[in-house]
Amino acid sequence: MKTITLQEAVTLHKREVASREKQTQIMMFAIIGAMITSSTIVPRRPSEFNSYIQTCNNYQLKVDPVTHIAGFTRMGWSAQNSTDWDSKTTAWIALYTKFTDALQCTSTIKKNVKTFIKDFATFAAKPILKTKGNEGATEEDAKTFHFVLVRKKNSTSNPELTAECFGNAYPAGLGKLRLKVKTFTDSKRASILPGADGMEFDYAIYDTNHAPDVGGIPKIAPDDIYIAKFSKKASIIYDFGIGNSGKIVQIFFRWSVTGKPELSGPWGQMITIRIP
Repeated sequence: MKTITLQEAVTLHKREVASREKQTQIMMFAIIGAMITSSTIVPRRPSEFNSYIQTCNNYQLKVDPVTHIAGFTRMGWSAQNSTDWDSKTTAWIALYTKFTDALQCTSTIKKNVKTFIKDFATFAAKPILKTKGNEGATEEDAKTFHFVLVRKKNSTSNPELTAECFGNAYPAGLGKLRLKVKTFTDSKRASILPGADGMEFDYAIYDTNHAPDVGGIPKIAPDDIYIAKFSKKASIIYDFGIGNSGKIVQIFFRWSVTGKPELSGPWGQMITIRIP
């Protein structure tokens, strides 16, 4: 019998625990997914399903005009979830067009419609589950996707983030900058303010000789020409593009709560830097 060290035993134990936790998570997703699929969340009547799949697709693709965050991102979907839903919607529209045309609606088309709806209900279970389980899920989400929104008992909403976000930028390669944020109390390292989901940074790029506010009175908040981005990390390398190398970029930072722009913190001081 092979003798193992204490460290090896601890490592094996951690692997076994992780494996059991993963298997439990997979089983829970399967069970909950089956519950969602077998329920009436996804309509089975073709006319109702047609309205449902297109409404939901438009909803998940819609970009919030304030946060500039797409619906699928806010709801916790992956980009693949969004792409798959969109492509399946396109395929459904083509199939439904034939289904509603008396000259094209054959027995095969009818069978394909029934199969499509059944398969889609199985596919939709996972992104719907992500939406329902998202802490930022809204009543509109529930109404659109046909699920009951259940709030956790004794839970409280994120308090308004009143603390300033201290941001800075450093050269990180051609066309790239490292963006870092921190709290006032955590001045030695990058960090996300407790209660925030991450940082929002809005930026605008200008030609060297046309950047406003350089040497003058700086802006106190970004305007409509600024591009808004979000990161869950406190330190990232952002690629502004090689074509913008040598230009000036102005950046604002603030703490953000996903799906709740009204809770976002105040804008910090504007950063002006030349893109390397």
